[in-house]
Amino acid sequence: KMQEQLTVDDEISLMDIFDFLVDGWKTILAMAFIGTSIGIVTSMVLPEQFEAKALIESARVASFTNSTNSTNSTNSNDSTSSTNGTYVEPITVLTEKMRSPTYYDSKTLAVCVNEGEGGNLEALARSLNANVARNSNFVSVSYRAESREKAVRCLEQVLEVVIARQKTLADANLTSI
Repeated sequence: KMQEQLTVDDEISLMDIFDFLVDGWKTILAMAFIGTSIGIVTSMVLPEQFEAKALIESARVASFTNSTNSTNSTNSNDSTSSTNGTYVEPITVLTEKMRSPTYYDSKTLAVCVNEGEGGNLEALARSLNANVARNSNFVSVSYRAESREKAVRCLEQVLEVVIARQKTLADANLTSI
């Protein structure tokens, strides 16, 4: 009675790799050529895209508090003021507002979208992709356009909208104090 013992050989030798490369060099070369050709054609057919990115922080309203300095015996009426800024609105609220198409105006649409494209505010809000990273104080926005200048102009216009809306909220906070 002979028992056959099967051994499992799961090792690959360098000779196996060399044999594979020698036997399949035509296939490897053909695949590399096809991949390179697809990459070159794609880069020539697709239009150039430029992306501008910005980080926007919510506005702060400064509140001044006076504290009397009574440790100085010669000048007991000395007072120092310290500045404590509070955000006009939480960053998560600003992010949600920036995701809404109603946050932007027609001027923003005109600056960001080409005349022939026929875009709308909803598509603009989606393309800006406003989001906030965990434990961050900034809203991240980005915009892609066919030129660097157009992408930058669009984000500058978005920043103007944010500043105007935040100024209105800051003025309301200041008058309620």
